[in-house]
Amino acid sequence: MGGRKEDYMVRTTDSRTMCIRLNIERCKGCGLCVSVCPVGVLRMSDEINSKGYSCPEIIDGQRCTGCAMCYRMCPDMVIEINKD
Repeated sequence: MGGRKEDYMVRTTDSRTMCIRLNIERCKGCGLCVSVCPVGVLRMSDEINSKGYSCPEIIDGQRCTGCAMCYRMCPDMVIEINKD
């Protein structure tokens, strides 16, 4: 599925590097990803996608633990995580 994507390269708390890709156009702004992040890496942005929904953004990738709870919780498959 197409649409605008935002890539974030993050170094997790245990020094792994991974790419987190957010497919902004798939997002419906439910905020489930934000609510399940155990360390508060995500927040809902002021940016709005073409459907009129607020989208998540990564605010502090250094605190990411790589748990992938955001990925597992998202009902719209907005989040992709590629671990090195």
